[in-house]
Amino acid sequence: MKINLLIILILFLSCNKSENQSKKINPKDTLLIAKQNLDDFSRISRTLTIFSDSTYTFKEIIKETNHSREESFEGFLKIKDDTLKFFPFEFDYNESETAVLKNGFVEFVDGQEPFRMKIEKTSLRVKNKIDFKTFKDYAVFTDYAKFENDGIYKSIDLNSNDLKKIESILKNEFQKNKSLRKYSDYLKQVTSLKNEKNEAIIGINCYCKNSHTVVSFQFYKIGMRDGGNCNVYIRLNLTTEKIELVNIAGLA
Repeated sequence: MKINLLIILILFLSCNKSENQSKKINPKDTLLIAKQNLDDFSRISRTLTIFSDSTYTFKEIIKETNHSREESFEGFLKIKDDTLKFFPFEFDYNESETAVLKNGFVEFVDGQEPFRMKIEKTSLRVKNKIDFKTFKDYAVFTDYAKFENDGIYKSIDLNSNDLKKIESILKNEFQKNKSLRKYSDYLKQVTSLKNEKNEAIIGINCYCKNSHTVVSFQFYKIGMRDGGNCNVYIRLNLTTEKIELVNIAGLA
């Protein structure tokens, strides 16, 4: 009987030791993984990982024809609801202090330049108001005052119902305007603000799809000066449901 008890005790201590060793090897859980994978003129891979001990890692790999570079950053942050506060130091990559989890993206709101990454998995709270599975050719950007306006106009958070309304109005315009290509030929980048009358003003940049932009358009606003009807800007008053401006770029 004593021998059996001794064996049980040894097994218990052995299991407990093994469990403690396992905890030392994996002391923290992954709360979020967000990525940017671009293959335009260079192959770029960026990964942000946030852990349960309030730490994060950020890795960037760039591969070009005759050059490659890899960098990694580590730091601390505070998590409150859908907001990340990098503390006590800024997010090294672009010197942001704040990021929000919104519509499937991590948006860095106050860094040196606009920057966002797509959330691949997370157990954190995300403010999801748009289902982009329904709007695959759309990217919706928040006009943070630091980057896009002088603070006079207030940014709006659009939702799926707003996009349905926008899409309906756009499709009608593309159908009747013979200067435009087919609606399905374009990627749409959307921003939204309230004007001095408290009306919702939607800016839509429409660009013809190509291999260089079909992925990157989700992350960065496309900069194009010419391009003819492959570069169309539409201003829509969502409050009145009327298009105020259609601007087709000239040719180079």
